[in-house]
Amino acid sequence: METELAIPGFVNAALLVFVVLAVTDFVKAALPGDLDPRFTPLLALLVAVGAVFAVAESDWGGAQMVGDVSLAAMNVWSKLIVAVLLVGGAATADKVLNAVRNVGENQGSRPPTE
Repeated sequence: METELAIPGFVNAALLVFVVLAVTDFVKAALPGDLDPRFTPLLALLVAVGAVFAVAESDWGGAQMVGDVSLAAMNVWSKLIVAVLLVGGAATADKVLNAVRNVGENQGSRPPTE
């Protein structure tokens, strides 16, 4: 008897968010010089669109459910909306990760005096 491991939708969404973060950071690191911070959201959107379409076309795409529709069955506009939501999730995750990295960084310093 074959059993199938069911991964909750939240975990799949979190994996896609972290894929967007990782690939965006990779592309930023691969580019020569510093990327203007204004272009980072555009880069993240392009990465998210690529990730959504790649996953939708993979064997894994039929198992990725958004509501009651699989990613593989979605039309182009629905996939673009999912990509935009992924970018929002990635931006939020990036802010949280940066806040956690910076915890305690200012310990020992005095607040500014007037």
